[in-house]
Amino acid sequence: MHVTMRKQEELNRELLAVAGAYMAVRPVTWKTLGTKFHGNIRFFERIRNREKSYTVRKFDEVMQEFSDCWPEGAVWPADIWRPKPKDLRTPPPYKNARRIGGYTKPAWWDELHPNTPWKHGRENNPNGV
Repeated sequence: MHVTMRKQEELNRELLAVAGAYMAVRPVTWKTLGTKFHGNIRFFERIRNREKSYTVRKFDEVMQEFSDCWPEGAVWPADIWRPKPKDLRTPPPYKNARRIGGYTKPAWWDELHPNTPWKHGRENNPNGV
């Protein structure tokens, strides 16, 4: 969902304030920030020059990335809402999963297929997906 011009300016101000606070602690360039938090080297440059619009979802994703990677001891801008940081030390998707050939073997594989050896990738799926 795209937002009105007035709301876009408010979101731009918030993104740039958070980015500026991050840059005050970590000496990086705008291009580095764009690559790290958006995947686009010119993202923040275009926002600063008012050349770029984005969706609210993208704003939320970038703010979440900032929150997740916020430096210890750094102060988040006081007037800007901060998303709850995700625990980046989350366990693998399957409890007790093992890595085989670059693919994760689910813990339940041996239970459901006791006499079938684990083969990674499409070989286990008869549909080839």
